Formats: sequence, structure tokens, C-alpha cells
Amino acid sequence: MAEAHEEVLTRLREIVIRSAADRRQLPTERELCRQLGISRTALREHLQALEVVGLLRRDQGRGTFLQSPDGVALGNLLDLAMVADNVQPDDLMYVRRVLEREAAALATGRLSPEIHARMTGLCAQMRAPLPAPQIAAADHEFHMLLLQCSGNAALRLLGATLSQSLHRSMLTMREFIASDRRAQLDMARAHNRVLEAVVNGDSQRAWKEMDHHFTLNERIARRIAQRSKATAQDGASARVTA
Repeated sequence: MAEAHEEVLTRLREIVIRSAADRRQLPTERELCRQLGISRTALREHLQALEVVGLLRRDQGRGTFLQSPDGVALGNLLDLAMVADNVQPDDLMYVRRVLEREAAALATGRLSPEIHARMTGLCAQMRAPLPAPQIAAADHEFHMLLLQCSGNAALRLLGATLSQSLHRSMLTMREFIASDRRAQLDMARAHNRVLEAVVNGDSQRAWKEMDHHFTLNERIARRIAQRSKATAQDGASARVTA
């Protein structure tokens, strides 16, 4: 039964790629049922699976269309897959580091004046004494714009997916950064150095500055772990004393 399900999904994928590559619209449900040899009920179950991850959009009266996922649904699926396969956030962060170093190098000299101005503004927001959610939003947009400007659609999609999947594990770090002025300024400067290298067209420096950004992430993560350990030890001592 599972093999039949996988076979239908494989054939459906081939049909989607073949028929939707240019016009992005799938054949009618009747035609898909004929090609796949399945009932309309079974077809709709398979289409719904693709809809859930944001790959398909069904417009009443117009048809079914292929669309680019926004990274959120794919990130949520990746998050679940990480838990199921015991993948640690540090492992995923390493992959993100590799991707974003390349994205920074590729983006050199490719920023439009509008995007340059926007990213400069985001660096300013990361320096400002703002609540953690606003700093996090500025950080996220900075990285998404950089991935976009790499000119590589695969980097953009994978980077957005990884960022979404890591969102939950990054919450503690972002709250710490917002509460620690030194950490906040260090991180803002790291982003600014990446931006300077990209704008100046220095791909080697952009690669190195992005790598430094992730090294700084690791240092901050260690400080958070040390603080958490110290807090736990203080709590244990207080309980023993009591």
C-alpha cells in the first residue's frame, strides 16, 4: 500500500514538473485521474498534501496552479523531520552557515540602491534599544534580502526554509541579545560588516564576514549556556540552603 502511494506521488510529481513548468497550471482533475489511474477522491488527497507545503494553489473555477512556497510550511515540515530523525539545531545551523557564506559572496555588487538602503536601515534597527521581536524581525529580513540578492533561487529557498525551522531554537538567543547591550552591538556590527563587504563587491571579505557572524552566534550561544548553568546551580544551592 505504501509503495503504491509513493508511486502515485512520484508520477504526480513528474506530471506537475512536465505540465506546469511553463504555464504553472496543472491539468484538470479529470485528466490527472486518467493519467494516474486513481479516483478523484484519492487525487484530491495527494493534491492536498502538496497544498499543505504551499506548492499548490487551487482557485475555484480556474484550476490548480504551481506556486513558490514561502518557506514557512517547508520550515515547519523540516522542524518535524529534525525531531523525528534526531537532527540537532547545531547541525542545521552549520548547514545554514555554509549556505549563507556562499550567498554573501554571490550577492557582492548585486544590491540595488533600494535594497542597500533597506539593509542599512535594518542594521540601524539591530543597534537600537528595541524589543526582542523587532530586533529578530530586522535580523531575519536582512538575511532574507541577502539570500534574494545572491541571484541563486535554490539558496534563497533553502535559506528561508532553514531560517524558519531554526526560528524556535533561536528565540532564546534573540531574547538574550535584546537584553545584553554588548551582544546586541556586536551582532549589529557583524551584520554591518557583511553589508559593507557586499556593497563594495569584495566577495572574499563578504564570505569571511558572514563566517565571523556565525562564529559570533556560537560565542553568544555559549554565554547563554553558561548563564543558564549558573542560574540552575544558584537555584539548586538555594533549595539546599532552605
